Order: sequence, then structure tokens, then C-alpha cells
Amino acid sequence: MKAKNLTILKENGIPVPEFTVVESGEEIDLSFSDSALFAVRSSAEAEDGKEASYAGQFETLLNVAREEVPAAVEKVLKSAAAENISEYQSSLNAGNGAPKMRVIIQRMLSPQLSGVLFTSNPAGILNESVIVVGRGLGEGIVRDEVPVTTYFYNRDDGKSMFMKDGDSPEIHETGFHTLVKTGLKIEELLGCPADIEFAVEEDRLYFLQARPITRLTKGEKPIVLDSSNIVESYPGVSLPVTRDFAKDIYYHVFKNCLLRLTKDPELVRAMDGSLRHMVDTANGRIYYRISSWYDILELLPFSEKIIEVWQNSLGVKNRLVVSDRVRPRLRTKARITYSFFHYLNSCPKDMEALNAYFDGRIGGLREELREADTLMQLSGLYRKLLLEITEKWDVTLINDVYTFVYTALAGEKARGKLADVGNLESMKPAKELTKLSALFKEEGESAGFEKAFNEYIDRWGDRCVEDLKLETKTWRTNPENLRWILTEAGLHAPEEEKGKEKDNEASPAGKSRRDGFALRRAKRGIYNRELSRMNRSRLFGIMRGIILKSGEILADEGRIEDARDVMYLHLSEIFPGMETVSTEALSEGRKETAGRKDEADFRALIRRRKQETEEQKKLPAFERLVYAGEIVEHKEQGLSGASEELSSELRGIPVSYGDCEGEVLVVQNPKEAGETAGKILVTVSTDPGWVHLLKDAAGIIAERGSILSHTAIIARELKKPSIVNVSGATARLQTGDIVRMDTKSGRIEVIKHA
Repeated sequence: MKAKNLTILKENGIPVPEFTVVESGEEIDLSFSDSALFAVRSSAEAEDGKEASYAGQFETLLNVAREEVPAAVEKVLKSAAAENISEYQSSLNAGNGAPKMRVIIQRMLSPQLSGVLFTSNPAGILNESVIVVGRGLGEGIVRDEVPVTTYFYNRDDGKSMFMKDGDSPEIHETGFHTLVKTGLKIEELLGCPADIEFAVEEDRLYFLQARPITRLTKGEKPIVLDSSNIVESYPGVSLPVTRDFAKDIYYHVFKNCLLRLTKDPELVRAMDGSLRHMVDTANGRIYYRISSWYDILELLPFSEKIIEVWQNSLGVKNRLVVSDRVRPRLRTKARITYSFFHYLNSCPKDMEALNAYFDGRIGGLREELREADTLMQLSGLYRKLLLEITEKWDVTLINDVYTFVYTALAGEKARGKLADVGNLESMKPAKELTKLSALFKEEGESAGFEKAFNEYIDRWGDRCVEDLKLETKTWRTNPENLRWILTEAGLHAPEEEKGKEKDNEASPAGKSRRDGFALRRAKRGIYNRELSRMNRSRLFGIMRGIILKSGEILADEGRIEDARDVMYLHLSEIFPGMETVSTEALSEGRKETAGRKDEADFRALIRRRKQETEEQKKLPAFERLVYAGEIVEHKEQGLSGASEELSSELRGIPVSYGDCEGEVLVVQNPKEAGETAGKILVTVSTDPGWVHLLKDAAGIIAERGSILSHTAIIARELKKPSIVNVSGATARLQTGDIVRMDTKSGRIEVIKHA
């Protein structure tokens, strides 16, 4: 097998040291090389297969002098009948008898660096390549005798990171990308993920052997996590309580939507596994488990087209569809088709009813929160809130499909007109904040200002940057932050904003007769989508209040050090006995709370989780992760050097049009953005709380997003040029760069570096 693979590499132009292959009894001819030293390696038929590698079981002899090669060959041949081979075969149930052996004789290198490249992470991350490199011969690396540097490379988004061991060597960028690309070529040639040995001699890269990664997959459907779109709602690392709540709410909303469409409880029960994993977490970040979404979408009529529209709308880059393809009964399939078109038609009215319900219910829910003062009462309110709201909230999923479908039907030419939605709910907080600032400048801290301030908190206090993360400090939980902005920092409205508000409100969404049928409905869907997002912020605000109030109780009892530390606990730890969708609670947490229930002291556990969170923040925000059967998190200590693969140009999806040239402001943390007026904001993604930053900017460039992402909708509303889905933008552009945005082609040109 080893000899066969080496031959494949050589025939396809991949550099390998000169070699020949001999069998028992054959004459040895060393004329293929004038080297004084050789490596003599085994090449058994059973060796280096997908099920058994025989790693280290047969003899390998290095630095063999030319005259000693025959004796070395004989020694390798005899190793096939060694006692350890039969023991190895027995332990793997791999048959009996000595494997048929051939021997590879290869020119011996004198490498400065050697290493191993796994095209997929053997730990079970299928789209992550791993490179381990050290000085000298590879033998020292395999035996852990030399310090090594380990690189991790995500094949979907080009992001990488590395981990050094003391003074271990690093690979320069060109060599790194050559290794990765050649590794992927070898994987393609072998037809499976590969374990590849390489060496660098006098700055030239050689590949010594290649074999399948043994037992990487077990036949299960791979788990595919994708951050498309959801990164807008949950950017960066989320704390345990947010991760639990996200899984809970996605489960119940999608379950109710499926019941609404199918009227088939048996089918819904059969799909419970997918429903419980609409979202998952890895390395502290929240992802779509995209295969579960495909399981649901494939139930819909014209599913192939709908999936394509959904992928385009959410900016999903990798279009591979992985699903279980559940096939409903013919009667259920007919019901789904009828329900789909029925609810698509009634969607605008259903959304109006949902929003009216929510406006009437929110005050009562807040009053129940004020009255709850025990963990039992707060636990009950959590369940009530979750079940009551999600039972109705599933219509927002239908509205998403409604919006995606009609936006696609409206066509490319109509995309610019999506800016005329008018009176978007997500714009109102920023406009009202400007008015509140003007009132303070006019009256100071008057009774009128205090009344308007409190009314703003009551209406918009849950809307801010990262408002779906329960650990976020909002205006409602920390009104002093808003007061500081108004009274100390101050706000100003650009001159161009004056008069624009009236124009927006004069043309309600989807009412203009100048628009075509599909465009009017697309606008109505966008309008309702933004309104439901605002209501969602208020819903999450109540849930945030439940958790913070629970934290106050735990802090008063001395079980946590500070009320906000509650965010580092899982829901099952805060409310013992309460069932949640999440099964994420760490084993250490279960051990610490076992048998002590309400009396558990969480302080040491929280300190460890805080440390773990800081380590997770150092990891790149991978866009896509593919696992072989179960989710594996990076637990390595000392990871650093996060980077992104560089391509020849910066390019993305234009979502809001207009010429734009200006100075770049890279924004990693919106709370630390500073002055944005006239700058081209470059960021990973935005969320609804970014409006106050976006309205002053000259243009917007984002690494994530699609034509219906929040960045796109607000950019069009503000008439700000915007390009999204720009890979590596925050790494490749620096604050102070001067760039030109071409919103027709999606290209971004750097005119001058900072």
C-alpha cells in the first residue's frame, strides 16, 4: 500500500525522494540514486489501510549505508513474521498470518524540518487540517523527542492557528499554504483523508509517504455546523446560559412550526433528534447545525429550489446538502404542501396578529417578573415564557421563507428598491435616541428629560449590540450606560438625516403601487421581519431579567460571588430538576452539584469556566466545522497566531449600492468603535444594536452576511454602500487604510495603506 501511494504521488508531479521497491528474492538495484545513505521502509499489503495502519509494527531503518542495504532489506522482510504482528492482528481482529511484504528503498534526506500533515484532524474534525513540524528527522517528532509546532487550518474559511512548544520552529507562510494545498491534492488522489509525512531539505519540500487516516469515520452522518447568519445574533463567544437558552428556543419554535405545517405528531416525534439540534455550540460559539435545517427544509414542496433560495439569503457559502431525507407519508406530504401555500398566503396577517399579541402581553410578563422572588417562581416563569411565546413565534419562520421567496422572485434588478421599505422598526431606537439627546441639550436633566429617558428605556431598553446574548448589559439592565452617552459623550444627528425620517414614514412597507407584485411582498416580509426582531429583543430582555434575578438570589445565599456570575452556569444548574433541551452541562458541573441540589456552591466552578471562556476567545471564529460523529472542542492550551488565508483580491456580495471611497475603521468591538462619521466600517458582522454606528458611516464592509442580513437591510435603509461576505476583511484591512468600494462588482480596492 505504501509503495503504491508513493507511486501515485510521483506520477502526479508531487515531489518525493527517489525510490525503488523490491520483493523477497529480487536483486537490489541502487542505480536510481547516487546517495551514500538510504531509508529502508516496509510496504505490506495490509499496512496503511483505512481500518489498520500497522504504525510502528514493521521495521524501518534510516541512514543505511549503501553496502548495508541488502541486510536492511532482509531485516524489514523478516519483521512481517514477528510475534508483535500476530498480537496486533489479534487485537484488531485483522486476520492471521504474516502479511505479504515489499520493501521501499528511498534516498535518505538530511532535513532541516520534518513533520506530519493530516488533511483532516484525526480527533474527528473533518474540515480541519493539522500540521505538526519539528527540527531534524521525523523520527524525533513521532517519538516526542523534539519540540514541535502544531498548526490547525480550517479548509472552509482558510482560518488557522498554531501552538508552539518552547523554541519549536515555525513554517513561513508560503510553505504553510504549499503544504495545505498539496495535502488536499494528495487527499483527492487517494480518495480519502490522508496522513502524510513530509520533510524540508535545503528549502525544498518533499513528501515521504501518504496513507489513509485510520478509522477517522464510523459511518455516521457527519455533523455540520455553520455560522451563516446566526453570527449576527450571537457574535463571538456566548456564555453557558445563553447557549442553553438558544437551544431551548430554537427547539420549541421549530417544533411548533413543524406541527403547524404537518399536523402529524408522529412525524414530529420522529424528527425530534433534528429539532433538538437546530443549533449547537463549539468552542463557546453558537452555530446552526445546518444538516438539521436541511432535514426540515427537505419536507417542503420545491425543497431543492427553496434550499437554494435559503442558502443565498443567509449567505451560506458551502452548498453541500447533508441530511437524513425523512420521507413523510403521502397524506402528510399533501398536507405539508397545502399548509405551506396557505400559511405563505396568510403570513402578513399572521405576523400582524403576532405583533399585536406581543404588544398586549409584554407588560403582563414584566409584571410577573417583578413579582417573582424565588428560584422556583423564576423557574416556572422561564418555562411559561418559553412555551407560551414559542407556541406563537413559529410564524416568524414562515415569514422568513415568505421574505426569502419573494425577494428571489423580485430578481436582481429590484434589489436596489429594497431600500424603500420605509419606517423600519429597527431604525426607530436610533432616531428616538437622537431626539432624546437633543432634549437633554435643550433642557438638561429636567423632569421632562427624565420622563422621556424612562419611556425610552421602557420601549427600547432591550435593543443594543449583542442583545440576544443574555450576558449583554443592555440599557434596561444598566441604564447608567445610556445616561452617560447622552449626558457625557453626547450624540449628534447628521444633517443628511433631517427630512429623511418623514420620507420613510410616508411610504409604509409593501404599499407602493410602483413596485411589482413580488417586490411589494418582499418589502412587507422585510418590514415584519425587522418588527419581529425588535419584539424578540424584548422577549429576550424578560429572559435576561429572570436569569439576573436568579443570580441575585444565588449571590445573596453566598453560592456565587456576583449576581452576573450566574451567566456562567447552565440552566439545569440554576434551576435544578428543570428539563432543558441542552445536554451541554459539563461533567465537572454535574459532579459538583450532585447530591447537593439547591445547596451547591458554584464559585470554584465559575472561576474555571471564566478561564475557559478566555481561552475560547483566543480561537478564530470558524465559519464552518464538520465533525465525524460527535462535536470535538479545541482544548489545547497556548493557541495563538490566528490568521486567514490570503487571496488575490477582496471581494464580496454587494447588498446596498453607491460609490464609496474613504478611510477604513476596523471594528472588532462596537462598544469601543469611537468616532465613525465618514469612515468605512469593516467588521465581521453587525447586529440590530449597531444602528447608531452605521448611520454616521460612509460605507460598510462585513465578513459575513447576505442580501437579507441585518447589515444589508439597515445599509439599504440608510442608503449606505455595503459589501458583505468579504472573506478575511478584518485581517486584511487596517484602520487608516483608504479603500474604494465597487458596489456593482463587489470588489474592494486598497488605494493607500495606513
